[in-house]
Amino acid sequence: MFALSGACTVAHIARHNWAYITLNKALAADHIKAADRQAKLAHFVDYLHWAQSHNSQILSPQDNSKATMLRSIFIGEYYRSRGNVDRAAWWYRQAIQCEPYPLWQDSLSYAKRDRLLPNGNILITDFGDIERWISEPVNNANVNFESKDGVVCISYQNRSDQRDIAAYSLYPEDGVQLGYHTTLSARVKVEQGSFLTLELKVDGNLERYLNYYEGTGDWETFEFPLTGDVLQAIKLGVSEPSQLAATQLYRVWIDWIQLELASDLN
Repeated sequence: MFALSGACTVAHIARHNWAYITLNKALAADHIKAADRQAKLAHFVDYLHWAQSHNSQILSPQDNSKATMLRSIFIGEYYRSRGNVDRAAWWYRQAIQCEPYPLWQDSLSYAKRDRLLPNGNILITDFGDIERWISEPVNNANVNFESKDGVVCISYQNRSDQRDIAAYSLYPEDGVQLGYHTTLSARVKVEQGSFLTLELKVDGNLERYLNYYEGTGDWETFEFPLTGDVLQAIKLGVSEPSQLAATQLYRVWIDWIQLELASDLN
C-alpha cells in the first residue's frame, strides 16, 4: 500500500497506520460531528509533527488525487480553526496543486456547497442553479429572474407612477468562511440606463459595496476587499435611484460570483 524506507521501524509504521486511519475517519462521512473531526485531525497533525521531529519519512498511501486534496484541505481547516492562517494556507496550496484537479462534489467542508477552483478561489455561484436565491419583497410583480447558460438576468419593466425595485439574496448555509479569501469578485453587465446595488453581510454587519451603479452595457469584473470571518449574505438590487428615471426596461446580467485567494498566497 505504501513504500517503506530502511529506517522505518515497526513503531513508525504503527504510528503511520493509526494516524491515517483516524484521518480517513475524519474524511469519511458527512454526519461526523465537527468536534470529533477536529480531534481526529489533531491526532494526524500530531503524527506529522512527530514524524518531522524524528526525521522520519512521512509515508503516503497510494491514493487518488481527490483523497490527497481532501486531506490537505482538512488539515488546512484544522490549522485555520486554531488561528494559524499561515500554516493553513500552506496546506491549502498543497490542495490546489493536486493533478488532475478533481471536482469535489462530496467534500465535507463548506466547499461542499461552494466550489474550489484550480486557482485557489472559491466559486460562490455560476448561476447554473438559482434555486438558492431568495426574492425579497418588492413592489413590482413583473420581475424576471432567469438563468441561461450559467448567466442570470434580472429585469423588469419600469412603471412611471412609482419607483420600482427587484431584489434577490443568497444566504449560504452556515455562511462561507473567509479565512485567507480576502476579496469578493463578480462578473456583471449592467445595461445602459440600469442600476445595480450590491450589499454583503459579513459577521452580522451588512455593508453596501455598489450603490446604484449605472451600467455601461459592457461586461465588467468588480472586486471588493473583505474583512471578517464569515460571509453570511449576498444581496443584489436592480432599482431606480429616483422616480424620475425614464428607462423603460431595467436589466442586469451576472456571470459568476467568487471569493479570491489573497494575492500573497497565489
